[in-house]
Amino acid sequence: MRKLLLGLCLLVVLVFGWHLMQVGHVADELTGDASPEMLVVTINPITNVARFRINLASSEEAMDRMAAEFFFHALHSGREELEQEMALIARERLDVYAMLFPYRVRVIR
Repeated sequence: MRKLLLGLCLLVVLVFGWHLMQVGHVADELTGDASPEMLVVTINPITNVARFRINLASSEEAMDRMAAEFFFHALHSGREELEQEMALIARERLDVYAMLFPYRVRVIR
């Protein structure tokens, strides 16, 4: 019984440790080539809530603000597709924790 409990604890630690490593890679992959002043992606590794923060204040020109506003609305309307893409990334990387507790997306200004 003791060995079984120790084995289960080790399995949980390995699964969550692998998940912690993958969360940073997923955030970097989702950010892509976007400038850090305009888009910041943070993922809570326990709840798997991904926050996409679009900074409209950094845009001083009207065209930049309009592009940022358009980007906000595009991300906000495509949340479900983004969650599906993140689920596929979790499956590709064998992230069991993310498969059990799927990613949720929140887009904020």
